[in-house]
Amino acid sequence: MIVTVKPPTDTSARLSLHDWATHLPVIIKMLDRSQPEKLLELGSGDFSSVLIHEYVTGHPTRHLTSLEHDQKWIEGLGWLNNRNHTLQYVPNWDYTKLNGPWDFVFIDQAPEEDRIPALAYFADKSKIVALHDNNYEDRYAKHYHLYKYIVHHRVFRFNTSIFSNTVDITKWWPEAV
Repeated sequence: MIVTVKPPTDTSARLSLHDWATHLPVIIKMLDRSQPEKLLELGSGDFSSVLIHEYVTGHPTRHLTSLEHDQKWIEGLGWLNNRNHTLQYVPNWDYTKLNGPWDFVFIDQAPEEDRIPALAYFADKSKIVALHDNNYEDRYAKHYHLYKYIVHHRVFRFNTSIFSNTVDITKWWPEAV
């Protein structure tokens, strides 16, 4: 089942977010509803890494692994390293070396084309997968058949999609069409 959350059609005021933070409402809802414990982030950032770090920190059974191929990002976010959050440099995106299964995988790494095989790879290795910047249907749609439930959050300029085979995430957005 695929549903889409669209922006309001009236002229009422809408929330605006920085383009690099448009995934935050989706991630917040996912964290709240599913309470994941083993989380993987492909591509670190000022918004997602900090948000998910706050979610896992101090909780005895939660852990976030943030992987990044840009050493400068790892150095800049090094303050996030603690017993609940591991930042790791990876020279390339070899998903086969990652120990799953995962409760949640957030796909937002660079280069963007490396997100395409990640979407396919984690279909049966994570309960929930989120993909930021899913504005390119022709790039990702070929892997949609691998998932039972899909929500496209198209409220902001940069879209976020969330996927699952085990959790009916479509119920989390009753306003979706």
